[in-house]
Amino acid sequence: MNPFFTVLQFHLKESYRSKAFKIMAVVMFLLVVGFFAAAHFMKDDSKLDIKILTESSEYTLDIDRINKQSETMDLVPIERTELDASKEEVKNGDADGVVVIGQTSEGLPTLAYSYSQFPDLDAIAVIQNELKSQYIVHVTKEKSIAPDAAEALLAQIDVHEESLNRTNALGLVYFFAFLMYLFITLYGQMVALSIAGEKVSRVMEIMITKVKPTTMMYAKVIASMIAGLTQIAIVAAGYLTARAMGWVGEDLSIMGMPIDVSIVTVKLFAFLVVYFILGYSLYAILYAAMSSIISRIEDMNSVTAPLSVLLIAAFILAMQCMVDPNSTTVVIASYIPFFSPMVTFSRLVMGEASTMELIITTAEIAAAIGLLSLVTNRLYTSGVMRYSEKTKFSDVIKLTREA
Repeated sequence: MNPFFTVLQFHLKESYRSKAFKIMAVVMFLLVVGFFAAAHFMKDDSKLDIKILTESSEYTLDIDRINKQSETMDLVPIERTELDASKEEVKNGDADGVVVIGQTSEGLPTLAYSYSQFPDLDAIAVIQNELKSQYIVHVTKEKSIAPDAAEALLAQIDVHEESLNRTNALGLVYFFAFLMYLFITLYGQMVALSIAGEKVSRVMEIMITKVKPTTMMYAKVIASMIAGLTQIAIVAAGYLTARAMGWVGEDLSIMGMPIDVSIVTVKLFAFLVVYFILGYSLYAILYAAMSSIISRIEDMNSVTAPLSVLLIAAFILAMQCMVDPNSTTVVIASYIPFFSPMVTFSRLVMGEASTMELIITTAEIAAAIGLLSLVTNRLYTSGVMRYSEKTKFSDVIKLTREA
């Protein structure tokens, strides 16, 4: 059998048989299913408990009618003597708000709204509209204005909202960018630790007599990628299981941003796979090369720190894409291979990346992988058999030239 496939098969079996992989697979599956199950069975369908104190003789609410019509709140009338106790309930989380209705000396209705942390603007809007209707009736009578004329003047203008940007894709941008960042970081580090462990334990000295160093490197990179994709497939299986059980609601969101899976097309999914593989490959070979020059596991973080910085910068730029996908910084970053996988794909999800941009950026990343492979092959070949206390940047340049 080809030495490459022999090493690849070995590392895949090693990954799949490891306790860490099995435990992570089970935990990830149960976490996904458990999350949707908890969201389904623990869904809070209770109404808001809002206390109402009416101190105006002119303006009052038909509380029974409002409670029957509203699906989101229950208004509970209170007396003046109960005001302080009701506010204490809100403060302690036993009630959702206290509203005091009053009026000015000019006859204008007033509202005082007390809440714990965040106001419920929809509930207040209902109360405001009720009081506003009563105020209009009051003014029309006082000013002898025909009710139909007042109603015509105060008619609401219908607003037709149309977002010219794909704002319903914000949740998907965040999810995919974070998933890509987590995947590259986790499995890139896994490649680095595997290589560093073999080198420090001197196992590399035995293996290198049987298999070429670069063959081992690329086998590790691909094996780690396949293992990572398997974990993602397990997460997807957890989601599909929860969906089959009817636990996945229509309104998915992440960090308060909606996730509209309806915009995921074949093209979008295809480029997700392409950018995932290209982005991982670009960083993984660098993780492998950088880990090959260290002699102690303790030096791992210092050597791979620049790669971590690049990944964080790519993730931040992907988040910037959510705010302004056509900003100069985001557009330029989308053509830089280290940032393209996250940034260009985020622009694609937002509906801003053209087909030509996708072709150019994928070609750039592939070319960058090819060029970096030439450098990392040299660095890896020289570095795996080098042992020293500390490796400087000048040493890295020297190792690259020596191979």
